[in-house]
Amino acid sequence: MDDKLIDGYVDEVTKDMGARQRGEVSRELRTHILDSADALAAERKTAVDDAIVREVLVRMGPAGKVAALYPTPRAFMEMKGLREAIM
Repeated sequence: MDDKLIDGYVDEVTKDMGARQRGEVSRELRTHILDSADALAAERKTAVDDAIVREVLVRMGPAGKVAALYPTPRAFMEMKGLREAIM
């Protein structure tokens, strides 16, 4: 298995995050991807390979949509500004 598939996906998801959030989300995503790949491979009675990892990533969806699940501090500041403007 080539880790570049996972690295590229995780890098794309975390590209706009600060260092601390990037580290936490990267660990979380890698664990999820590898656990999902292990489960899918076990279900098919095969080893984890690039095809399995690709399928897991496709099932997870585009990196941009996954990134949107992790609001950045900037997003929180924008929400605060919106709330203040409404008040």
